[in-house]
Amino acid sequence: MRHKLYQHESGMALIIVLLIVMAIAMMASSYVLSSRRDIRTTQVIKTQASKNADIEKYLNLSKFWLMHPEDKKRWVADGRLYQIQTQNEIIRIQITSETGKCDINNASEDLLRAILKVATPDRKLQQQLVDRLIDWRDEDDERLDFGAESADYLRRKFNYIPNNQAFESVDDLLMVMDFDASILDKIRPYITVYSQQADINYHNASIDMLRLLKQDFSQRHIQDLELDKELDLKLNPYPLSNENPDESLSSIEPDQVYNVIIEIKTIDNIRYSLETYLKTQAEDSVFWPFQTLDWKTNQLKTSLFADQPKSAIFELSNEFTN
Repeated sequence: MRHKLYQHESGMALIIVLLIVMAIAMMASSYVLSSRRDIRTTQVIKTQASKNADIEKYLNLSKFWLMHPEDKKRWVADGRLYQIQTQNEIIRIQITSETGKCDINNASEDLLRAILKVATPDRKLQQQLVDRLIDWRDEDDERLDFGAESADYLRRKFNYIPNNQAFESVDDLLMVMDFDASILDKIRPYITVYSQQADINYHNASIDMLRLLKQDFSQRHIQDLELDKELDLKLNPYPLSNENPDESLSSIEPDQVYNVIIEIKTIDNIRYSLETYLKTQAEDSVFWPFQTLDWKTNQLKTSLFADQPKSAIFELSNEFTN
């Protein structure tokens, strides 16, 4: 009897020991998994911090060269690509003055139609989009021929009506009847809400913008000598030094807004980017020299590393990073 009791007690003790060992093993396993998660989290934070530091570095570099006191060395804000290559990464920077784009709040019907030709060859749809854009931004409720006012939105069961005021962002176009993401993405490089001008400043316009306008003028049998001159100038191969051959392209205007895009590609083909809008400020402003209007990371619609002719890339030496 005592022998059986002893065996029973020994068996229970063994079970308890096994349970304790299992509990310890589970705790150890949980600790290891938790430690691995912590390590991965730390690595992600460290990598992101490093990326942010790189972005800040090249943004500050862009600001410096954009505001450089020497006209011939100042970076040109007409959408050209600047490239810096280091041992571990390639950096491309694009700066565009918003005065070189079509301001959707102030542009004429003809200019809006020219821009919308990029989105669709359908003339009727072009005019429809133009009229509905204007009906959204104007202050009255009078419907243009192909436009849309409050009654039209309600009839189509929209849960909103036109604001009858200026657009605050180009993304607001998605609220306008019959504008969709595919149309907006096609015209996005050419439009702005920051110019506050009815016309486009040819000096600050990109080659693509000037080509677009040239094609539209040709179709309407219009000749613009200033446009032709600027297009001829910019179609020449870009110089491979930091000397800007045309001082007129590099003028900095007060209260001007710049779109700055920075994209970095590592040797492992990992890419990260920043798109921001900067507004020049007076020297007595708390935001001097720039106020940041918008800031988006890793949201580029089109990569700066998309196919580009070599002549369109302004290669910079390492002196620009120091």
